[in-house]
Amino acid sequence: MNKLDKYQKWLNEISEEVIGLTFSLDVWQQVTEIQNNSDYFKKCGRHFQHWQNQNYTYRMVMTIGSITDPCITKKDDRNFIKLLENLKIHNYISFERFLKTYSIPPSKKADKKLIDCFGNIKIYEAALTIEDAQKEFEEITGLSYKEKDFSVMLNKDIEEIEQIFNKIKKLRHKKLAHLTNTKVKKVPTYDDIEQSVMQLQNLVHKYYLLLFNIHQTFHYYDLNVKSVFEKAWIKNA
Repeated sequence: MNKLDKYQKWLNEISEEVIGLTFSLDVWQQVTEIQNNSDYFKKCGRHFQHWQNQNYTYRMVMTIGSITDPCITKKDDRNFIKLLENLKIHNYISFERFLKTYSIPPSKKADKKLIDCFGNIKIYEAALTIEDAQKEFEEITGLSYKEKDFSVMLNKDIEEIEQIFNKIKKLRHKKLAHLTNTKVKKVPTYDDIEQSVMQLQNLVHKYYLLLFNIHQTFHYYDLNVKSVFEKAWIKNA
C-alpha cells in the first residue's frame, strides 16, 4: 500500500475503535452465555454480573460517543462525522480516485490471463475491466460512477451516525462524562448497543472499500473466552 493520506489515516483510527467495540461485544456475549447456562453462577454470581455489565455498558457508551459525537469542537479531535464532513467539503469521493486503489489497474477490455494448464485444459483468469470497477463503485455508493457530488450519500451516512449518538448521549453526558443531578431515565439497551456496533461496522466497511478497496474485518476468529473457564484454578480443600 502506498503512503496513506490524511483521510485514510483518519479512517484507520476509527476502524481500530470499531474493532475494539466488536471485541468487547464478542467477549461480553460469550461470558453472558456462560452465565445464562450456569445454575451455580445464577445463584452466586450477582455481584460479578453487575460489575461486568456496568463496565461493558460504560465502555461501549464512551467509545461509541467518541466516534459519533456531532458536537466536537477541538481542532485535533477526530471522529466519524468529522471525517465524512471533510470528505464532503473537499469533494474527496470520486470514481477516478477509486480506480487508483486497484493494485493492478482495470483493463479497457476483457483480457484473459493464462494461469495454469492441465494437459490440454487451460485455466484462464479474466482481468478486471473498467466496467467491473464501475459496477463495484456503484454498488458501494448507490450512485452512478459518473456522479461528481456525493453529498447526498455522505449526508445520509452522517445522519445515521447522529442517530447512533442520540441513543447514548444522555447516559454519556449526564452520568459518565459529567456528574449531574439529572436522572437518566432512558438508557441504551444491550440490543441498542449491539445494533450501534453493527451499524458502525457497516459504515467503516463501506468507506474502507471506497478509500482502500479493501474488505475490512472486525472479529477475532480465534476468540474463545469459554476455554479459560474449562479448568478449575481453585483447589478444593
